[in-house]
Amino acid sequence: MKSTSPALTMAGALGLAFLQTTLFTGRLRPDLVLVWVVALSLACGSTISSQWAFWSGLFLDILSAAPFGVFTLSLLLVSFLVSLGESTIYRTSLFLPLLAGLMASTAYYLLLFFFLNTLGWQVPWWPAWHLVGLNVLVNTALMPLAYKVAEACVQRAESRV
Repeated sequence: MKSTSPALTMAGALGLAFLQTTLFTGRLRPDLVLVWVVALSLACGSTISSQWAFWSGLFLDILSAAPFGVFTLSLLLVSFLVSLGESTIYRTSLFLPLLAGLMASTAYYLLLFFFLNTLGWQVPWWPAWHLVGLNVLVNTALMPLAYKVAEACVQRAESRV
C-alpha cells in the first residue's frame, strides 16, 4: 500500500486529534495520535505514517497552546525513526511493536520537551517524568490493539487492489 486518499487521511487525522484533545483531558491520558502513527509506521512504512504524522501533528498544533510546530515536528521525527525498522519481522510477534511503542513514546516526549525548552518554555523535566512515564506505559499498552487495527487496514486495502 503506497498511499491513501489525502481527504481520508486529513479527516482521520482531524478526528483523532480532536478526540485526543477533548476526550482525554486529565493528567493521565493516552496519546492516540502517537500510538496510531507508530502503528502505521510499523504496518505500512514511512509514506503513509508520515502523512498521518504531518496532518495529525498540524491539527494537534492548532488545538494546543504550545508553540506551533512542536507536535508536527515531533510526530514526523518519531514516524521516520520507527519506520526505519519497518520489516516483516514485526508481523511475527507483538513484542516488537510493544518495544517500538515504548521507545517511540519515550522519544516523542523527549523531543517535545526539547523543542519546548528550545523555544523558551519552562519545562519541568524532572518533576514531569513520573507522569510522562505513566503516559508512556499507557501508550505502550495500546500498541497491540493499534498495530492489529493498522495491519487489518493494510490487508483490507491491499485486497481491494
